[in-house]
This record gives sequence, C-alpha cells and structure tokens, in this order.
Amino acid sequence: MVDVIRSKAAAILLAFLVLLTTPMMVAAQDSPDSEKNAGSEGLAPATAAAAQPEPNGAVTATLGISFVAYAGILSTPDPALVATRPRTASSHAGSANETSAEPLPVPPAPQRSDTVVSTAPMTAGEKFGAWARTFISPGNYVGKYLSGMFSELQDDDDFKKDTVKNFFADSATRAARGLASSSTRKFYADAVLASLLKQDPRYHRLGKGSAKRRMIYALTRVFVTQGDRCACHQFNASFLLGTAGAAVTSNLWERRERTGPFHTFRRFYQPIYFAAFGHLIAEFVGGQ
Repeated sequence: MVDVIRSKAAAILLAFLVLLTTPMMVAAQDSPDSEKNAGSEGLAPATAAAAQPEPNGAVTATLGISFVAYAGILSTPDPALVATRPRTASSHAGSANETSAEPLPVPPAPQRSDTVVSTAPMTAGEKFGAWARTFISPGNYVGKYLSGMFSELQDDDDFKKDTVKNFFADSATRAARGLASSSTRKFYADAVLASLLKQDPRYHRLGKGSAKRRMIYALTRVFVTQGDRCACHQFNASFLLGTAGAAVTSNLWERRERTGPFHTFRRFYQPIYFAAFGHLIAEFVGGQ
C-alpha cells in the first residue's frame, strides 16, 4: 500500500516538473542545434509518466505548440497601435512643438481716453527750426505783401498824393512791418516761450465726434494746448503771452499814429482770431 502511494506521488511530482521545464525547452528549440537534438530520449520517461493515454512525443508537441502560440500572441503588436503612435521620440517632440507653435492671442493695445490726435513732443531745436522755416518761406512774404496792399487800399487818412508808385511803396512798407510783427510773435510764442514752458505750439486735431464738438474744440485751442511732459491739456500761456509781447514790441517800428493802447490791443486779438480760423480749417479739412 505504501509503495502504491509513493508511486503515485512520484508520478504527480514528475508531471509537475515536466510542466515547469516545458517552456524552457520550447525556447531552446528556436536554434537549429536544439531542433536536431530534440528527441524522445530525454523526454520519454517524463511524458510516459505524465500522460499515459498519448504517445511520448504527443504531449511535448502539444505543450510546445500551445506555448509558442501564446508567446506569439504576446509578442505581436496591435496594428491599430502601430498605425497611430509615433515610431520615435522625435515624432513625439515634433507633435508637441506643432501644438505649442500656435500663436497666443495678443491683448489689445491700451487706448487714450480721448480722441485727440497725439504726436511726439518737439524738442527746443525743432521748435526754433520750425520758426526759421516759416520765416524764410516764400509764401509768408507773398501773403504779407498782399495784406499790405489791402491795408493800403483802405487807408485814406494820409495827406499824400495817391500815385501808383506811392501805392506800391507804401504797400511794401506795410508788408515789412506786418512781417516783422508776425515773425516776432511766432518767435516769442512758438520758439522761446514754447521751449521754456514745455508746451507744443502745434494744433492737434480732434478728428472724431459731431461737427459742433469739433468746432468748439478747434476754437478753444487758442486757450488750451498740449504739454510736452504729460501730453495733457494745459493753458496756452506760450501763445497768449507771446502774442501780447509781440503786440507791445511792434510799437518800436509802427508809425506814431498806429501806436497806443487801441492799436496795441488790436495787434493782440487779431492773431488770436486768425489762429482760431486756421484751427477750424485744420480740423475739418486736414492738417496740423
């Protein structure tokens, strides 16, 4: 009885060992030498004891074929994964770079609270240069001469003989005085005082809004201007003080009957009137 139990236990242990060693033997069959040397000599006792109903080589072949099929399933990649995933690490990097290369939204630039057309502030040299260009402009001389002719036509207080020669001579004299007065005013207001007070002598268009609003804006610019430091609205002291100073200085070359408080005040408000008219043209027609 004991011998029978021992025989059964030995058979069960031998079958278990065969099941453990079968995968290693199947792996060894991949080489040519193992295929040639694989026979029933070393496996016959084990297979005979493990599976008696089948021949010795049948169990080994069945186990080998099953393990190879199972290993093939594990080693065969999924076609869907092969088709979709990148083959190299550089492919991953390229796809990441393409995703990150999309431009980021740019925030809108901050806008001014008002709609006044702003320009860079002028330096002192630019202000004096602008005055010099105005002084040597041919249009400035032609305009002053035409203004002198118009003023001479209206003057009938002089006790002199009205001849063509005297008319053109007096017109030239009036033009020279007018040119001296306007050049002095521009020199005071647009060059000297504008540089000292850090104010912009140019007119800055509003450009938007109703016609009434733009008209009021243009007319009030003779009293309000733009500062160089803050680009904000300031009292136009450079223009008003420069105009007043030029009106007083003009008494040095004007004829005696054209001096005094009345004529001085007229030389002060007339440039303001013409400046406001010029602002209207610049606002609705264009320019600065």
